[in-house]
Amino acid sequence: MPDGPIVIHYEKNHYPLLSAYMPFWMAESINRLIFILLPFFAITYPVLLALPSYRIKRMQNKINRLYVTLKLYEEEWLLDFHPELRDDYLKKLDLLKYQALRIKVPKSLSNEYYALRTSIDYVRNCLN
Repeated sequence: MPDGPIVIHYEKNHYPLLSAYMPFWMAESINRLIFILLPFFAITYPVLLALPSYRIKRMQNKINRLYVTLKLYEEEWLLDFHPELRDDYLKKLDLLKYQALRIKVPKSLSNEYYALRTSIDYVRNCLN
């Protein structure tokens, strides 16, 4: 019996389980393919699951940043309001509303999105 490295490998590790049902070369190819693809799927599956939640978190952050900007505007105007600058204030609100309209929001965040738009309109009405 030859003592090559391949023979020693298969004496230690036994023949692939599938070799009883198909040719040895095919069983070994499938065995190696599983050995390569199993770690690949073990890594990619959690990543693919995380992608939708990542998108939602990103949209949530955009909405929250617009809320923070609106709150800063509102505090600034409450502390130091000048009626002659009302048009500038309204332009800032228009820009903020335009930024809100450009956001593409998934259905799960539509409540927060429309609450933001309502809040912008509320601040606009308070200025008028």
